[in-house]
Amino acid sequence: RIQEKGEGRRRRRRSISHMRAWIALVLCVTRVSSFLTPPVALRSLRFASTQSFSLTCSPSRGRLHKVGVSTLAMASPAPWARPTPGRSGQGLENGRVAIIGGGMSGLVCGKRLAELGCSVTIFDTGKHAAGGRMSSRILNMKFAAGKAKNAKVDHSTQFFTATDPKFTALVEEWEKNGVVQEWKGPVGVLDKGSFTGLAASSKLWVGVGGIDAIARHLSKSLRVELDTWVAVVERQEDGKWRLFRDNMRRRRLSSEVGRQSDFDYIVVAHNGKCAERLMRDAEVPALHRLLKCKFSNAAPPKDLMQLSSLWVLAFAVEGTLGLPFEGAFVKNHPDLCWVSDNTRKLATPAQREKVAEGGYETWTVISSRNYGTRNKVPQEAIPEDVEERIVDELLRAFESSAGLKNGSIRPIARRVQLWGAGVPMNAFTGGPCVLDRATASGICGDWLIEPSVQGAALSGLAMAEAIVGDIKGTVTSDLGIPEDLRGCFAPAPAPACGAFPGLEVGDFNPPEASRKPVRPMEGQEEGGSGGRGGELANREVIDMR
Repeated sequence: RIQEKGEGRRRRRRSISHMRAWIALVLCVTRVSSFLTPPVALRSLRFASTQSFSLTCSPSRGRLHKVGVSTLAMASPAPWARPTPGRSGQGLENGRVAIIGGGMSGLVCGKRLAELGCSVTIFDTGKHAAGGRMSSRILNMKFAAGKAKNAKVDHSTQFFTATDPKFTALVEEWEKNGVVQEWKGPVGVLDKGSFTGLAASSKLWVGVGGIDAIARHLSKSLRVELDTWVAVVERQEDGKWRLFRDNMRRRRLSSEVGRQSDFDYIVVAHNGKCAERLMRDAEVPALHRLLKCKFSNAAPPKDLMQLSSLWVLAFAVEGTLGLPFEGAFVKNHPDLCWVSDNTRKLATPAQREKVAEGGYETWTVISSRNYGTRNKVPQEAIPEDVEERIVDELLRAFESSAGLKNGSIRPIARRVQLWGAGVPMNAFTGGPCVLDRATASGICGDWLIEPSVQGAALSGLAMAEAIVGDIKGTVTSDLGIPEDLRGCFAPAPAPACGAFPGLEVGDFNPPEASRKPVRPMEGQEEGGSGGRGGELANREVIDMR
């Protein structure tokens, strides 16, 4: 009996050792799978494997049941194998989508998804309104006579063009609703005191009263959560996404008002370090590696997104500067890219006659990439002495380029901002959007097409169509996920403030000359149109000196 009891104990020990070995093997395979396609949620498989052992390895007559890998795999459905709403017979009303980022791409994506029947929530960090770079600011002016007045300025996106039929249809709808209007200029190039008009093959568009009019229009029928920072995105056992406002996962974000609920899809509609950091621990490696980026003014790489940094100064002056243009790309100045008069640019046809009677002008000055790189500081807390220096240097640069007397510009109001992740310097070549069907997650943004308003809108539209196609089952494969990132990015030669399809203007502040110069994209010659390195088409030259 003693010998039989001893053999029984040894058999149980061997069974327990075998069980531990199977657990170790499954966890090892799980960890390796997290780097493969489709990606694996490590937390979910660990849960599945332990549950399968607790159910099938209960003692029976002093023995343990033998458990194989197939048993573990069948015990609990893997998260990537969950049925999508379309494949499970659910309708579009069950397509709850979280869009992280309320810029042009995110808003257009959300608007289209809502039109197609999905439930959409947009999370944006803007305190007063969504829009990202499609936003405006208020200058609080105080005149010498003692009166005060507020004026709106566009402090990032200055105008846009439309050449694609889908985007053109959007713009026409905005014009019909009084959201945008044609900007007839004069717009051109400023070169050491001389202004040259530009010939455009397409119309120039601005927002009525400010570029933020577009974001307000798109946000009207959407649920937009303002001043909301999404700190953590976490995939649950049922394949849904749970969002949190804090890293401790205490403040949960919901897809419905008044009750806690998760999302079927998430869309990352912004870029830069914040987007990369958000997806770093989300166990979606296919998306995370695409969101990695660098900040530089050197020639952009072909396997990594590169962003530039730009300083923007908005200021108001009493009276007028007497300049014969409303907007101009700056040539032959190392510190400037763009200047524009918001007062005349944003005036309606009826208001233009009274602009001169207003007694003031508001201007926006955008720096070059070189200047932004040289003077980059933490944009959340710009030191006061740095701000004063930046304002003075940009004003003196404007005076020099416009042929004005040094020190002649005396602002009565000003605002300065650093766009740390300003404008993409290269574009993804794998498609207008990214969709990982296995994890129900996607990416949209201008960097997937070209650094323009049109590129951002088209990417948002493509993302919405891809999600609805996945829900209905018409999209049956991943979109925009390359096996190898080498060669997946191409240079996007354009002015520092972005690309303008249909406008023949070159990049007057190209990447640093000490680095390898940016070559034209394949199939494109130097001097091509579409805002990609084209030469000037002279219309009229005005010497302001």
